[in-house]
Amino acid sequence: MKMKPIILPNGIQLATLDAMAGRVQLLSPLRCAEIRPDEQLAERLKAAGLVSQWSHNGKNDNFEFKKIEDVMPQDGDYISVDFRALSKVLVPGHWIDWTRDNVLEESVPLLLGATVYPNHTFWDINGWLGSVSNVAWDAEGKAANGVPGINARYKIDALMNPRIARGLMMDPPAIHSTSMTVLFEFEYSHPDMAAEDRWKFFRNLGEEIDGEIVRLIVTKINEYWEASLVFQGADRLAKMQPKETAGQLSIGSLRLEEFSADDAETAAETFSPPNPNEERNTMKLTKEQKARLGIEFDGEDVPDEQILAAVDQLAEKAGQVDTVNIAELQKKAEAGEAFIAKQRAEVTRLAKIAEFGAEDATGELEEVISQQIAAADFDTLVKLEGYYTKRVAEKFPKDGRSSLEDSDQVDDAAGTASNAAELPDSGVL
Repeated sequence: MKMKPIILPNGIQLATLDAMAGRVQLLSPLRCAEIRPDEQLAERLKAAGLVSQWSHNGKNDNFEFKKIEDVMPQDGDYISVDFRALSKVLVPGHWIDWTRDNVLEESVPLLLGATVYPNHTFWDINGWLGSVSNVAWDAEGKAANGVPGINARYKIDALMNPRIARGLMMDPPAIHSTSMTVLFEFEYSHPDMAAEDRWKFFRNLGEEIDGEIVRLIVTKINEYWEASLVFQGADRLAKMQPKETAGQLSIGSLRLEEFSADDAETAAETFSPPNPNEERNTMKLTKEQKARLGIEFDGEDVPDEQILAAVDQLAEKAGQVDTVNIAELQKKAEAGEAFIAKQRAEVTRLAKIAEFGAEDATGELEEVISQQIAAADFDTLVKLEGYYTKRVAEKFPKDGRSSLEDSDQVDDAAGTASNAAELPDSGVL
C-alpha cells in the first residue's frame, strides 16, 4: 500500500515524519519582463487559425495542423521571458532557508532544461508550455535589492499557447509569477525541539525561539522537477527581470539554444541524466553480492561503472589496513576459537550427564540438541552451560537438599577426574 506524503502547514511534503528530505512548490512573483516575440508571430497565429474546441488528447492546441510543416518547431514560434527564479533568502510562509553556504548556487545546473507547466500540472505531459533554456547565478542581485539568486529564461511556445503568451507580454503582465517543484534535503534550525516533538517544531515554524526563527535549513538541492507559471508567490525578491537587466544571462550562464557542438557534448555529460535507451554494459548480481559490495541498485543487471566504483572503494579500504594489526587480530581470533571450542566441549559433557546420568554419560545426544550446541555462539554457550549445570546439580544433589552438584560424582561419571577429592564443588549460584 502506497503511503500518502505528509503535507506540513508550510506546504512542504515529507514521505514520513522522520524524513530529512522534502519537496516544495515554491511560488515566486515576477514583473516588468523584457519579452522578445518574433516579428512574424502575429502572422503565423493568424494563418494557423485559432479554434475553440478541445482536441482528443485533452489539450487545447489553439490551431489546426494541416501539414507536417505545422508540427515542426520553428524559432518564430517562441517568446523568451527572463525571471529571477529563486533567491538566497529565508522564504516567509514556507519558512525554508536557502542561505546555507553555496547550496543554492551549486543547484543552478539542475534547473537547466526543466519543463515549464501552468499551475504545477506536471503529471499531464500535454500541459507543457515550454522549457528553461538558460540559467545563471546572479551574485550581485541587481534586480533583487542586491540579494543573490538564480536567474532563468523561460522559452514559451506562443504558437501553442497564445493566451499564456499574451498574458506575459502585456504591460503590466497579467501572468507575473513562477514556481518550482524543488526536492531538497534539510536540517532543523532547532534540533532539540525536533527531537523532542517534531509536530511541535512544525507548529512553531516562523516563530522566534531562543533568538532565531524556527525554520528548515536546506543543506542540498537534489532536483528541480519542473517550473510553473502561477498566480502569485512567496519570494518577494523573485521578480520578472526589468528591461535594463533582461538579456544579461549570457554572463556566467548555461544555455541550451546557443551551445556549440563541443559545448553541447560537455553539457550533456555533465548535466544530463543517463539515456535509458543507451546500450550499457552490466553484470548480474544477487542481492547478497550487492550487499557485500555496498551497491544500492534496483534489479540484477548492475551497470559496470557502479561495480568498478564499489571495487575501487573496497581496494582503497584494503590498502589502508594495518598488516601488523591483522596478525595480532588473527592470533586473538585463534585463541578465541580455541576457548569457544573448549566451552562447547564442556556444554556437551554437562548435557550428556544431564540427559543420561552418571551411569551412561558417554551416550549420544539427540540430534536437535547436538545441532543447537554445535551452532551456538559464545554467549549462547554460556547460557547453555548454566542451564545444564543446573540440571546436573538437580541430578547429583549433596545431602538431598543443596542446589550444588556433587562435583566428585559428576567428574567421575564423565571419566575426567584424576583425583576427585582434590576438586572443589561447582554449581549454579
